[in-house]
Amino acid sequence: MKRYNILNPFIKLTIGVITLIAIFVGCSTKDIVTENVDLVTSPADSITDTTAICGCTIKESGSIKFTGKGICWDTVEYPTYSSFKTSEGSTKDNFTSKLKGLKPATVYYARAYVLSGEKIWYGQLITFTTNERKGSIKEPKVSLKTQILHTTFV
Repeated sequence: MKRYNILNPFIKLTIGVITLIAIFVGCSTKDIVTENVDLVTSPADSITDTTAICGCTIKESGSIKFTGKGICWDTVEYPTYSSFKTSEGSTKDNFTSKLKGLKPATVYYARAYVLSGEKIWYGQLITFTTNERKGSIKEPKVSLKTQILHTTFV
């Protein structure tokens, strides 16, 4: 019985080493996917109260086949593909997008995205603020001094 207990750890170690060798021999470097997409989101430009222009430079894409690309944006940091977005086709060309339907005087976060099947790559995050609506009436600033002057002359 003692002899079996001494061999038991040795058998476990041998099986473990054989398993590791089989794993390393079975995997080759060609099985490891290292492809990446390098996107550079351009700063927002031509900003109005409800629109902005934003673009993307695609620096590297390897042999990845794009199925979609565009700009996604939101009022919260790190917008995703499920946020507001544009769609600019599936070529590997750089692109610009017009972001529409924005609210005046609002901070937005945006970044480029590229789709390939179920994978999504994002560019770096940018931020911009839309302009105030032209011709909008602003609330007058009321101070204690304004209140005293108004009641004195009325």
